Amino acid sequence: MGADERTAWLTIAIETLSHLTLGQLREGCRNARMTCRFPSEIVPAVIGGTAEPRRQYISASGFIYRGDDTEVMRVAEQRADWNTYWSAKGNRDRARLAGKEEAPRLGYAAPIGALRISGIDEGDGEDFE
Repeated sequence: MGADERTAWLTIAIETLSHLTLGQLREGCRNARMTCRFPSEIVPAVIGGTAEPRRQYISASGFIYRGDDTEVMRVAEQRADWNTYWSAKGNRDRARLAGKEEAPRLGYAAPIGALRISGIDEGDGEDFE
């Protein structure tokens, strides 16, 4: 591969990988270093080595959002693009609930046994502890 071909290849690779976050790029490059033998295998290995599949959000006006779901939500909120915002939020929350990320804990959850109702469990008849 000559210098001109390398420059063209690098330009295309940068454009192809520009949607990845820094963490995804690091993870994909780590995967590519371990598996690739030829330059033509690098970009597919970087994309395939990311834990999060690529999602692309395009607004009704044609604006293309880049980044992870949280970044898309932030930009969509600034643009008042609520359809894209709620779509990205739903995808993010589904990933959290599926165990890929820890789900946020909202509100207060009483520990088991903190509330006792008389007549249901054994106790001294008090409604609450």
